[in-house]
Amino acid sequence: MRLNIYQIQTKFRDEIRPVDFNEDVLYAAADAHVMSIEKVYDDEFLMCECYKIVSFLSVFDVHVNRSPMAGEIKYQQYTVGKFVPAFDKEATFKNERFAMGLDNGKHKVLVIQVAGLLARRISNWVSLGAQVEQGERYGMIKFGSSTEVYVPKAIFEPCVKVGQTVVGGVTVLGRIKKWIISVLFPIALVPWAWFLALCLFSRAWKAISSGLPF
Repeated sequence: MRLNIYQIQTKFRDEIRPVDFNEDVLYAAADAHVMSIEKVYDDEFLMCECYKIVSFLSVFDVHVNRSPMAGEIKYQQYTVGKFVPAFDKEATFKNERFAMGLDNGKHKVLVIQVAGLLARRISNWVSLGAQVEQGERYGMIKFGSSTEVYVPKAIFEPCVKVGQTVVGGVTVLGRIKKWIISVLFPIALVPWAWFLALCLFSRAWKAISSGLPF
């Protein structure tokens, strides 16, 4: 396969994009096409049931990678591997890869750069312990490749579909569920609900016992 000068310049374009910071969403990690959305168990960093969103970067896409959320880099792991075509499901397990785990104090995300048939070099520009901003450029995969984003299933609701085109740092991959409202708040109300019910029952019992209207 031959690439002309324009295609090569497009792939390595490192443009600055304004990012609408929002801690309730995760942005796409690269310009790509969503190849699959699966439910898997991650035993590398998150240690829980996750959504795994795989996006394929063709030879025509910009191959700069961007952070889906702001947070501290708590985990990094480079793995030497083969160069199976990035759209092949086996690429996840066989190919050269670079994993990065992010933690913002509320939730964690694992992002993996996976090399492809033409991608023979993965560049990662950040270090363990560093803080990255949402949408910040942190690396690049040279030529056809894929990017994988792992998010705990319990806190995440995907917003993209298989086959959809996504733009790194712009397209919302999914939303973080509002735990305070949907879970913690109702749980916090339970003791008060029981207390109120007991007060009403006590008042009703006294009224009935004394022959007074409730």
